[in-house]
Amino acid sequence: MNKTIITVFALIGIFFCGAIAGGVFAVRYVNVTVQRKAAAQQLSNQQWVRITNRLDPTPEQREQIKAIVTVYMEKQQASRQIERDASAKLHNDIRAVLTPGQVEEYDKIRARHRENERLWQRWYKEQRARHGESPLVNPKRVDLKNKKDKNREKPPAPAAPEK
Repeated sequence: MNKTIITVFALIGIFFCGAIAGGVFAVRYVNVTVQRKAAAQQLSNQQWVRITNRLDPTPEQREQIKAIVTVYMEKQQASRQIERDASAKLHNDIRAVLTPGQVEEYDKIRARHRENERLWQRWYKEQRARHGESPLVNPKRVDLKNKKDKNREKPPAPAAPEK
């Protein structure tokens, strides 16, 4: 029985060491890699399909566009982080000026705003899943517009050839 307990503790210890190593790996490597991949893939979803369908770029153009977009998205993510840090500092500075009662009310207001934003994001995501890339556009109006555009693009019928 003594060997069984030692074996169980050894397995638990190995499991915890793996969890710690995995956590360090996730913080050091995966977080940075995922952000870079997310930056490169943000355009590759619906927007990239639209660009491909409309422009029909060559493979070289695709690679150049992908590189440009990746650099842009990384810069945009960096600026978003700066904005988040500035916003956090703003709210902390405001809280430092307020009385404890006001801080409590301020935190309630901020929590309500965050909840409203979260609910709106969830609703918008559901609408995109249901209606495609333009969820706030009435699909019937888009269909009518497309029909009008198709009718406009038709060239006049050629005259019958004379013999």
